This record gives sequence, C-alpha cells and structure tokens, in this order.
Amino acid sequence: MNINSTQQNYLPNPLEKLFFIEPNERSQICFLENLTLIDENKNKKANFIIRIEEISDKTTGFLVHMSCKQCLDNNLYEMSTTSKVSYDLKTIEEIRTETANNGEIKKKLYIAKVDDEYEITVTIKYHGDLKEKKTILDIPGEKAENLITEGGNVILLRKIAISNYNGKFLAQSILINGLICQVEYEIEVNVTFEGTFFPVLAKRNIT
Repeated sequence: MNINSTQQNYLPNPLEKLFFIEPNERSQICFLENLTLIDENKNKKANFIIRIEEISDKTTGFLVHMSCKQCLDNNLYEMSTTSKVSYDLKTIEEIRTETANNGEIKKKLYIAKVDDEYEITVTIKYHGDLKEKKTILDIPGEKAENLITEGGNVILLRKIAISNYNGKFLAQSILINGLICQVEYEIEVNVTFEGTFFPVLAKRNIT
C-alpha cells in the first residue's frame, strides 16, 4: 500500500486504511531505545525506555512497553504503558499508570477492545485513602473509530518515519482520566527545525 502524499489537506478516515503495517514493514517497526535526559549542568533529569516487539504468533500485532522516571522539584514521577496493538493500529489492550508526588497519587487507565466496544477503567488512588476512585466506561467502536492510544501512537510514528509520508490527518487520543480528545498530526519531510535537519518531523497537537 502506497501512502506517500504531498497533499497538505486532511486525509480521509478510517485511519487504518492509510496506516496498516504490511508484513514487509514489521521488522522495521520493532526497536528498543533507552534515553536519558540531562540538563545544562549535566544532571540526569529523566530516563525513558521504549520497546516495540512483534507478538510471537505473527498474527496478532505488536507489544509496546514504555516507561519514564522523572524528578521535578525533588518529587519523583513515574509513568508506564504496556500496550497490545494490532497491525491496523487498533489497541487490543493497554494499561497506563502514572505515579506522582513520590507515590502519593496513583492513576491507572485500562483499555480493552471487546467485540465492537472499548471497555475503559480509570482508577485514581491518593496516599492514605482506603478506597480507590474508579470509573468504568463503555465506548461504542463507531465513536472511537480512529482512536490511537499511547502504544498505538508510537507504532504510528514509526510507520510514518519509514513511509516518507507527508501531510496532515486527524485521529483521537485518550487521556489517563478516560477523556477522549481530538488529535491533529502534521507530518513534514526533509525539514530544518531550529538549525537541525530532520528527514521526518512529526507534530502532534491534542485538543
């Protein structure tokens, strides 16, 4: 499937028609990256680990794992995402957690695609509370036709990078509180940004 485009108009939906991961592309999607961010004084500020691997049965899709540890104002923030994503970028299952203020606040988002619906559970727990605040949502598939979760987003950006894609499109994302929002992707190729050349530059604006 050729998705190269020089048009700057928004492309038609559904999104998977444009971004299906073909068999000959799947090895290029998989990778492992460990990134350390430092400040101007060379102090370590954050550590990111991103891993994508193809699920062993070679028929389901990809397994994505991302984790981040960041220290701000002497408080430790931790984030983790584990996601199972099909070849057409549909999220089969995803667990996302955030821990803030040295563990005082914990948030968890669980997404599972069951038949034509997304089952979403949002859990928030404050340190010292005996009970968790839990919200359960069922979203019909047609209302989230172009939903790209955090795991799916990483795969999508990898696909864009190897496809020489140039243009704009709209999708949906989900925040850790369960809110589904609109996302605009703007992709440019062979761009110089702030003095640095990029073969592919992707902008992701969430509204």
